[in-house]
Amino acid sequence: MKALVLGGSGLIGNAIVRELVARRNRVVAVGRASKLPANLTGLDVGYLSADLSSTALSEDQLEGVELIVDAAAPYALQMFGGDRDSVARAERRTERLLGGLRGRDVQLAYIGTSIKPRRPAALFGIQNDLARRVHPYFAIKALVDARVAQASADGLRAITIRPTFCVGPWDMKPRDKCWIPALIGGQVLVTPEHRLNVVDTRDVARVLVSAVETGYSGSELTVSGHKIRRIIPRCPWPPWGSTRKAA
Repeated sequence: MKALVLGGSGLIGNAIVRELVARRNRVVAVGRASKLPANLTGLDVGYLSADLSSTALSEDQLEGVELIVDAAAPYALQMFGGDRDSVARAERRTERLLGGLRGRDVQLAYIGTSIKPRRPAALFGIQNDLARRVHPYFAIKALVDARVAQASADGLRAITIRPTFCVGPWDMKPRDKCWIPALIGGQVLVTPEHRLNVVDTRDVARVLVSAVETGYSGSELTVSGHKIRRIIPRCPWPPWGSTRKAA
């Protein structure tokens, strides 16, 4: 099977690339970087530098492809100060992707989110709304979810994988932006209101590839792991001043 993995150098995407390769599939990783990312080096994969928010996949790039995995982040990579056009850009990107698959015998596997947005009251509601405006993650995810669901209803072979909070190897983000490992390791001065369900990205990859191999489509799969709660913060201030490794 030939597969394109959009976001193949990302935390989840890289695990999916490796799982597909381990099962002897032909894989092309797609990313916004101009050259092969470090966590793809040494793998038997092709690499395509492309940004679907500005250009669609060509006929040549889709030639022979049987599976497209969308594990990319269709929004500004920085948490703050991102462009104000993030939602519109994500919409254009999604339409280009789905439009290119119409009439093709290709399966789409989309990485959604199991986190449901909430609107708490009073001060927490204000903070929540501010965070949405600064980095509209939930608005973008809701939009893409709806588009994929509609395309599936219109006949596209699609499956949505909804992992909980993910941890795993091969993450190229700076350590101070890997907040789940930091939270688990007690490096963040915060106590979660609820237990966090944390899943290994390699398990997410195994579920996705197994579902595709068995022909599973037209539905959603939630992938969860262990429930964790850090009760007592154990780090000095500032949080990232600690040299102790996260658990």
